[in-house]
Amino acid sequence: MISESPVATRTLAVALCGGLLAFAFVAAPASCAWGWTAYVWTGLAIAAALLALPLLLRPGLPPGRRVLLALAFGTIGAGVWVGGIFAANFRIVCSLI
Repeated sequence: MISESPVATRTLAVALCGGLLAFAFVAAPASCAWGWTAYVWTGLAIAAALLALPLLLRPGLPPGRRVLLALAFGTIGAGVWVGGIFAANFRIVCSLI
């Protein structure tokens, strides 16, 4: 079981963000076929996990701090998601008809 330490929570958050960024490079070459759909759904799932992470793994903190920490993790996750779009060079416009 994962401990209640802040190090374990941050390590898991960094691993989730790193996995999302790595998946961006896998999905980007196929961004016009399946990449966008897969990356959006993966981003939503990881954002939900990042939002829930402090709420579930840090029960010793006051509720207000846990909510603020969850919002901070969610914001960082959204930043990593947007950064992955540009770093992996996703195609924004696939075809002009």
